[in-house]
Amino acid sequence: KRQPPAAAAPPSSAPCQPRTILRTEPRKAAGPASKAAPKQETFTRMPQGLVKYWMSLTNGRRYPSWSDFDPKLIAEYWPNSMQLTSSRDEDSEVTIAQVTRIADQGSPAPTGSKRVEYTPALTEWILSLGKEAAHSGKPMQESDRFPTSEGIVRYQIILLPLSDTQSGIDHVLCHVYRA
Repeated sequence: KRQPPAAAAPPSSAPCQPRTILRTEPRKAAGPASKAAPKQETFTRMPQGLVKYWMSLTNGRRYPSWSDFDPKLIAEYWPNSMQLTSSRDEDSEVTIAQVTRIADQGSPAPTGSKRVEYTPALTEWILSLGKEAAHSGKPMQESDRFPTSEGIVRYQIILLPLSDTQSGIDHVLCHVYRA
């Protein structure tokens, strides 16, 4: 006899909750061909292209390493991306030790997109979500509105955890863009 499906959990009443956008279980390595570098033309300039690129570099691991990435490709395809270097103290509290811009404001924006205005509120949001992604080890996508010199602007962010040792998150690849 079939059992009725379990009731779904009620949706959270808190607005703008971070959403996990990918599964994070390791993929099975497909063999020698899976170690080949991905072809640049397989990735779109849209933000989800960065997610596809991240997934292509896992090679049977839970997370790719920062050394797997091509910073020039990221700078060309996904301007306004940055690498957040994270660390944990003895109480397992995550801190962002360093932020490294991969593409600067002078890089060409993808078709139809506009420049990101890094206000103090936007910067705090990026760092806060970066800590959360480093702590949870889960890829995230989030959006929120911020005051800028042009008025209120909605930004989106994609955060992708990276690990050199596979024993903890040591970097988060972060892409910010106007929604």
